[in-house]
Amino acid sequence: MGLRNHGIADSFTRTGINDDENNMYSFELCRKYQEAINRGNLEQALTLFADEATVNAPLTGQSSARKFHEWLLGTTKETITRLKHVFQSLDSSGALAMQLHYTWVLSNGKTLEFEGVMIFEFTADRMSICKLTIIYDTEPIRTHVSQSALAAIR
Repeated sequence: MGLRNHGIADSFTRTGINDDENNMYSFELCRKYQEAINRGNLEQALTLFADEATVNAPLTGQSSARKFHEWLLGTTKETITRLKHVFQSLDSSGALAMQLHYTWVLSNGKTLEFEGVMIFEFTADRMSICKLTIIYDTEPIRTHVSQSALAAIR
């Protein structure tokens, strides 16, 4: 059976999946974020977030966007993210997920590489990020990030 027989094809149009302009701007926000993180530019990254935006990450839990990024950029000498895949939500929220390969060079010189996903949620006007959820396996990372660095964000 084709998509139309299941009603799925019609839902793409109704939910805004074909809203190319908004989806493209949301994707551009995500790419600008990725570029800011790769440059280690805290202020550039923060301009992409709404004032009350939150970040939820495995090592740090939920925190403000500013607190999380100060922690990240203070814990790492360099962060490199390489985009592998992009996923678009099926509802009208316009949320995007980016599957990434991460390379972190920690302050102590140790280099860590791992895979993860960032899920971006946007303000109603899609002009800024209101929530970022980061998902990755912490096992290979926990032993290399100091407990004091983790405690600093909590």
